[in-house]
Amino acid sequence: MFGDVRRRFGRRLSQALSQRLAEAKRVVTQPLRLGALLLAATMLLLPLTACRDSGKDTQSSSIKSAAMASGEKKITVAISSEPISLDAAQTMDYNSDRVSEDIYDTLLRFADGSMEIEPALCERYEVSDDGLVYTLHLRHGVKFHDGTDFNAAAVLFNYQRLTDKKNPYYGIGTYPFGELVASTVKTLTAQNEDTVIITLYRADASFPTALAIPQVAAIPSPTAIKKLGKDYGKNPVGTGPYKFKSWVPGNEITFVSNPDYWGGAPAVTRLVYRFVIDPAARLSQLKAGTVDMAVNISPSGVDELKASESIVVDTLQLRHTWFLIPNTSVAPFNEVRVRQAFAYAINQQNIDNYILLGSGEATDNMLPESTPLFNGDVASYDYNPDKARELLKEAGYEHGLEIDFYVPESGPGMQQPKWMGNAIVDNLQAVGVILNLKVVPFNDLLEMVVRPPKEQTLQLSALSWIGQRGTAEDFLYLLCYSKLTPPHGFNMSYWSNKRFDSLLEQAQVSTDLRERHALFREIQEIVAEELPYIAIDHASAIIAYNNRIRNFKIHPRGFLRFSAVDLELAD
Repeated sequence: MFGDVRRRFGRRLSQALSQRLAEAKRVVTQPLRLGALLLAATMLLLPLTACRDSGKDTQSSSIKSAAMASGEKKITVAISSEPISLDAAQTMDYNSDRVSEDIYDTLLRFADGSMEIEPALCERYEVSDDGLVYTLHLRHGVKFHDGTDFNAAAVLFNYQRLTDKKNPYYGIGTYPFGELVASTVKTLTAQNEDTVIITLYRADASFPTALAIPQVAAIPSPTAIKKLGKDYGKNPVGTGPYKFKSWVPGNEITFVSNPDYWGGAPAVTRLVYRFVIDPAARLSQLKAGTVDMAVNISPSGVDELKASESIVVDTLQLRHTWFLIPNTSVAPFNEVRVRQAFAYAINQQNIDNYILLGSGEATDNMLPESTPLFNGDVASYDYNPDKARELLKEAGYEHGLEIDFYVPESGPGMQQPKWMGNAIVDNLQAVGVILNLKVVPFNDLLEMVVRPPKEQTLQLSALSWIGQRGTAEDFLYLLCYSKLTPPHGFNMSYWSNKRFDSLLEQAQVSTDLRERHALFREIQEIVAEELPYIAIDHASAIIAYNNRIRNFKIHPRGFLRFSAVDLELAD
């Protein structure tokens, strides 16, 4: 493969450079050979090397914080796409989650810097001996941003709007986790103002982590929802450290600090999330000081930023997978050999080495290795185009295939989707498959992949997924369980396997760790053999920010928290 790359370098130089320059302005519909990708990645690095000496960037001292001009403690964050909704219960995309993080409190929360559970709106809880009944003791005296009281009635209201289709507020949006809550929680009652009783259908050892997930347990103001209805997602009201101020469509969202926050008023008084789709623009705005922080930094820009004395670059390996979504309900992907052929045809390691520049972790396993109950002893698909051709022939596609392949132009956790998509196009072309690459806005693609099975027209797409709770169920249950196809959940490949479902149901009720290990071992063997999704890599979060920002740490979920952050202003 590398010999072929070298032979193609010369004749593809002009094409690669011109395509890279035009990349942000067009929809890619033609395949680009991997040689051009490797060359372009190399060329992107050359100017950085040539223009920088071994010391720090001599211009770094001129990089100003966006907050310095205003004199207030304000942080502006450049994010990669506009959120869809700030109603936590309706969020399906990473940026909506990230932005709404500090608006709400959940009943429990993941501790700063870890996936350990700690109190939040629920100060403590007890579990019955049979594991079915949870008694939650709520924090007393907490106020929503609109001045109304947080209490057990508010928790009950949120549960009912998520699960009761007859509830008048069920219809104000789509709740991706509503069906999960309804199938897990048998009853939720308010015993008194500060106590909630939750009874489950079956014992679930991982249930407390669900109480830390915003889509399930972020508590909004019932008064605000009743007043605003379908407009609530654009005007959120929670109990968190920051209050919603404004949303300028296509531009930015602004929050202000909550001086009455039960956990203490934040030091940073204003947060601005600016929507900057182009990675190069995020990088340039950070360097210019027009933003204080930028997420989803391109790997090719990391060295330049690290050379600056004024910028900090944080990288964290996440439980986060970038993968292909084949529609397994229709041809050709209803044939497992076609899915396996695609897995063999894709060179994940080259994608990581030459497009992501080592910032990801090439994989053919949907579960990150750090996930509890991970099983690495399953079927694997090392790059083998000959095997791919053989499987395609066995499946009846000896003379090839032509398929539309959709990727987002940018978006949270998407890394370098256009270039990764082009590399996949190149790999598949080598085994006789033509992929017509369609690059679309992230929010549009998200809407497309969660259509009900009978309405789905996509055959192949690519997205990423992050484990919210840090458990195997985050990937295997939410993405693969047959009863969770859209709109009831996130089985976006519409895959169904009775043996898998049965084992998963057993694993969810088991509290015996040894039994759970055995069950999840076989569950992962089935997934690796059947390939409902085709994993490409496990992503890292790359976030850069002005060094005047203090006490900031990326959370292991990849989210941004600012309640404990401070900002040093200029003298």
